[in-house]
Formats: sequence, C-alpha cells, structure tokens
Amino acid sequence: MIEQRGPTRLDSWKSIASYLKRDVRTVIRWEQSRGLPVRRLPGEARSTVYAYTSEIDAWLGGQQEQPGAVDGEQARASVPRLGVWTSLRGGPLFAAIGAAAAVLLVAALGYRYRQAHAAQPATATFTADSVQAWDDHHNLLWEYHFSEPFTRATVDGISPVDGRRLDPDDLNRASIQDLFGDGRKEVLAITHYPRSESQADDPRQVLSCFSPTGRLLWSYEPQDVLTFGPRTYRAPWELVDLIVSDEPGRKTIWLSVEAYTWGKSFIARLDADGHATMQYVQSGQIGTFQRLHGPLGPMLWIGGFNDEYDTASLAVMRDTQAFAVSPQSPGSRYACIGCATGDALVYFVFPRYEMSRILHNPNNRVYAITSDATGVEVKQMELSIEDQLLYDFSNDNDPRPLRVNYSASFWPNHLELEREGKVNHALADCPDRLHPPPVRIYRNGAWQSVAIHSIYSN
Repeated sequence: MIEQRGPTRLDSWKSIASYLKRDVRTVIRWEQSRGLPVRRLPGEARSTVYAYTSEIDAWLGGQQEQPGAVDGEQARASVPRLGVWTSLRGGPLFAAIGAAAAVLLVAALGYRYRQAHAAQPATATFTADSVQAWDDHHNLLWEYHFSEPFTRATVDGISPVDGRRLDPDDLNRASIQDLFGDGRKEVLAITHYPRSESQADDPRQVLSCFSPTGRLLWSYEPQDVLTFGPRTYRAPWELVDLIVSDEPGRKTIWLSVEAYTWGKSFIARLDADGHATMQYVQSGQIGTFQRLHGPLGPMLWIGGFNDEYDTASLAVMRDTQAFAVSPQSPGSRYACIGCATGDALVYFVFPRYEMSRILHNPNNRVYAITSDATGVEVKQMELSIEDQLLYDFSNDNDPRPLRVNYSASFWPNHLELEREGKVNHALADCPDRLHPPPVRIYRNGAWQSVAIHSIYSN
C-alpha cells in the first residue's frame, strides 16, 4: 500500500503519477489497460482528470494479490450436457453413422463453447524476463518467459521523465487485440533486450504476438537498411508506436520505426500473421501517427520532423498505399537512396514561428494528432509540449490546414523575449500571430505555399 502523502483527491495526471511513483505515460496506460480508477469531470475537457487515493490504494491491493498462474491450454469452462436426438432410421449402419455424427457434433459444439467462454487476456505486465497475461478479473492466465532478460535501461540509461531507472513494466509495452476477427484476444508485446553486455548500447526491440493461451505465434525485429546520402542506417531499430485496424475480420498492424541516433524513420505494415512490408519512409523523425477515417477511407496521418527543411512536417496517405517516401531534393543527402518511388496523398512542411526561429529549438516537430467529428487537430511543438501551435485541419477529400492557434504558454515566453530585447513588439501585435506564415504543401509532384488563417486576425 502506498503511504498517504497529502489530500485524498488528486487533481491531475501529474499528481496521480507522483502518488504512484511512476511517470505520466505509464499511469495513463494503466488507466486504459489495467483499470486504474481515474475519474473525469462531466462536461470538461478529456484531460481534466482526478482520482481518490483510497480508490487507488484499493486498486493496488487487487493488483498485488493476484492468484497463481493458470495453465493457458486448460479449458476454462465445462461443457454442459447436450441433449442429442438419437432416434435415427436406417438400421445398425445408419445408427452407427448417426452416433458418430452425434459425437462429432457434441465435440464441435463443446469446442466452440469453450472458445466462446474461455477467459480472455485483458491486460499484460512484464517481469525481468517474461510477459504475463491477466483476465478482466485480475487472474493470471499465462506467463511466457523469453530466452534472455530484458534491458533495464533506455538509450541514456535513465527515464527521460524523472531520471529514475525504468522497471520492465515501464520500458516494455503490450496491446491486446483480436487480430484474426474470431472474438479471441491476442497479445502484442514490444520488448527490449541489451545489444551487448553494456547497458549503454542501443537495445534491440522486438514485437511478439501471442495467442490467447500464451503460445508465441510470431516475432518481428526489423532488419531493414536505409541509406541517405553518405550515411547508412541499420538495426537495431527503435519500435516507437503501433496502430491496429478497427474493422471486422483480420487486422492490419502499423508500426513506426526509428533509427536511434539520427532519427531517420519508417512505417512498417504487418498482417495478422506477422508478414511485414515497409510502407512509408521519412527523412527525419516520425513523432506520431494516427489512422483516421474520412470520405476517402482510412488514412494514415504521419507527423514528425523533416531533416532537410529543419522543421515540423505531416504526411497524409491512404492506409492501403503500397509505398511512399517524404519529398526531398533529388541528389541531396536527405533523399533516400535505393528506396522505391511514391508520394503521399499530400505532404505539409510547417513554418517555424518567432520564438522557435529566435531560440532555434531542435524539438520543433508534430508530436500529436487528434480528431473528432469536426476535423483534425495537429499539434506542433515550438519549444516544448507546453509551447505549441495548434493547427485545425479538414478531414475531407482535400486534407488541408484551416487555421492556427497559439497555446497559452506563448504569452509568458514572449514577455521574456521582450524583456531580453530579442523582440520589439508585444505578443498582441506579433506579426506571426496576426498573419501566420504560410504552410508549404507538396501535392502531385509540385510544391506550393498556402496562407493560414489565425483566430486572432478577425
């Protein structure tokens, strides 16, 4: 049980994470996958959350008092006795055939009943060398031990959030999905392994798929090689994020993959059996990607940073497209050598705004993409996550930016630049704020610049 440290109500993700002694990302994941009791204020923004320490303590008690492992291959529901009509005509031969058919029918119905009522993985956790699957009652279904222990370090050896050493459950990730459309849940797990005895080396990362009963179905560790100018990028690759299709039937998996040091990246597309193809290559970092539905069908929205243009970028492409690569200057060190040809439906390059130009923050990138019934919001980091630009996009036959807005933290940062004499105007009179610089758009093999509306220019 966690020691009580303050008020019984925690009013933000940060305070909840502090109470649990975990980072915010882990706490959000626990709420989504493990039922951490987090509440939301009615009518407020989705990020307005709170929790009670007493409920968290009770939840922790349930997590820590799990029953022992259950054999994953053992049936979890008894088959009821089924009445079978045995008054079959035709003499002994037909009676024997009928009896055999009845036995097969009972077996088939029993198998389908067991499959329908068997306990399903609902969450997954990690030990030092294993993945564990739990049902929705917090019962351990199965545990799979890997042949080597996981790494306990990030690239720099510590958590990027709070500087502490990461636990396996923080570093490794899992997703529960019905990959084959049969109502049964598979477990997708991304696990990290030391590349050598030195924990400082870039870790190997592997995506593994497990059956509902804990059998390893397949594993994917990218071995692709990309060349940009004089530099070649190869394994180990970092597995950043994954998306699974939401239509009925067999699912498709998209995985964003990135080079550890220099940020060249690609999207891999895998089918339910683990067969992988490279679908998109970016000359720079992929910061986030989403699969959004629109009039043109499901589309991949891929945001990040383009090395050649030294700023945030966004690609929008069909999720069925065979291949696309970010548009770069031919013959430059930013163009992919040996890559197949192909363009996204549309590619956007965002301008740096005043503060980013003055301070030249290297983190300028698209880091989040969200959508609702009215359109798509693309968040561009200027200085940090708090200092951002919010672009409203259409989600129709012609995806395009409609308007841009500053986050609230631009005010104090702009005042600081004014005090330092680095700008000679107030934020209310800032030219970029009133008349935003245009966004560059690459479509049908050509570049053009499009003016963007600011909500402050009305």
